[in-house]
Amino acid sequence: MSARSIEVTITSPTGDHAVFDRVEVAADVQADEPVERVEFFLNGRRVATATQPPYRVWVDVGEENLQRHFTVIAIGSSGARVGAAVSTPAVQIDLVVDAPLQQLYATAIREDRPVLDLGRADFQIFDSGVEQEIVTFERGDLPMTIALLVDVSESMRGEQLQVALDAARGFLTRLTPLDEALVMTFSDRTHRVTTSSSEIEGLAAALEGLQSGGGTSLNDHLYLALRLLDRRQGRPVIIVLSDGADTLSFLTMEEVLWKAHRSNAVIYRIHLHPSGIRSVPLATSWRSTEAHADEVGGLEAAVDDSGGRVTVLARLEDLEQALDDVLQELRQQYVVGYYPTDPKDNGTWRPIRVEVSAPEIEIRTRAGYVD
Repeated sequence: MSARSIEVTITSPTGDHAVFDRVEVAADVQADEPVERVEFFLNGRRVATATQPPYRVWVDVGEENLQRHFTVIAIGSSGARVGAAVSTPAVQIDLVVDAPLQQLYATAIREDRPVLDLGRADFQIFDSGVEQEIVTFERGDLPMTIALLVDVSESMRGEQLQVALDAARGFLTRLTPLDEALVMTFSDRTHRVTTSSSEIEGLAAALEGLQSGGGTSLNDHLYLALRLLDRRQGRPVIIVLSDGADTLSFLTMEEVLWKAHRSNAVIYRIHLHPSGIRSVPLATSWRSTEAHADEVGGLEAAVDDSGGRVTVLARLEDLEQALDDVLQELRQQYVVGYYPTDPKDNGTWRPIRVEVSAPEIEIRTRAGYVD
């Protein structure tokens, strides 16, 4: 059997634009003999091996603005080796600046339905009012690292807690092998927190044998989740399942918002409340009604500014669907990247605005970042 009995075509990346961060490398392999394995190389170094189709892997190529060379080699059962190669260009720039790549995870909505057919040319990004050049553009199912926070405070007792834990376990089973997650259960203290992993059984085990009790330190644990997602691979996402507002945190929501503005994480809050109201008046011995309202407003600002959303559920039976809706939304996001012009590196807030050429489309993404 000759080597010509195997044909390899690299389908991703295509080589027509620069690539950064995590990149899907995929190949179509046609063979007249069994394929033993397919090896993936980046700049001459083997980075992954696949033994069965589909032959696709995710490779961390870094954020440097460089030309990159991808090679895929298929090895047949006869020992025949056939490869294909593609090179991706560096971004051509006239002025070299030390600015990090800014990546936006954008959800496109028209009449409450996702818009899935937009292309790179449909998007415009404005950073501090100045239009930017888009250097990366991806659509669809990109790997994620999700921090799943579950409130197990006293107010979550009984059926509410069991439904929340069951829904969280079901959510984990719907992640792909390329996704990672960490599980954090909390009240006024941290009950359990796992490391980030793609091993679903281990993550689900952290949701077993829990009992409700204590108050709610939501601020502290949201801050902790943001810290844990720092420098993690994949799109950072935080999902908070809780039935109430913060009551016992050491940190204020202003401090959490400070951290959220320095993170690329998208935050989703699923609020379980029988009334179906986003927030209700609350007062404690150390916070007035007005102070609690400010904390809730700060939480909603953190969610909105991250590009996420708040979902209020009056019925427990809607929780599983709400989690599915979040996951589907994440799978349908656009990932758009650019290098900011005129970076200051002075700690100032830089607002971001994203527009699309198609009419009546709402774009939800993060509101900005700290330079």
